[in-house]
Amino acid sequence: IMETLLRKAWISFRLRAGARDMVCSPNTWNDAQVRTEKYFLEETAQAPRSYANYNEDPGFRPILEKLQAERYALGPTIGGFAKLPSDEQRAFYEKASKMLFNYEYDVQAAYARYCEDELFAASSR
Repeated sequence: IMETLLRKAWISFRLRAGARDMVCSPNTWNDAQVRTEKYFLEETAQAPRSYANYNEDPGFRPILEKLQAERYALGPTIGGFAKLPSDEQRAFYEKASKMLFNYEYDVQAAYARYCEDELFAASSR
């Protein structure tokens, strides 16, 4: 059960970390691919938007990359989860499941802190 939940959490994280340009399924849980089809790239480039994503903010990008790197580092252990002793499985599951399932919340909280810091820094100038 823990391994199945970790794999689902991994897929969820990979899809969120890569936004809509990732293709991932339970059969390829550790090998999500970046979409490169010409029609996809052309259509998404032309799609109108009225928003900006936090991953487009150059000041926040290093924070986002750190959050993603911490979670991508879990991948090899998830791949070998079945080979771990049961006590290590439980400890890893406790850590990894929280990190992966809470990824979006963690990013939003970090971005809120970043925006507050930028706002208060600008207002004190």
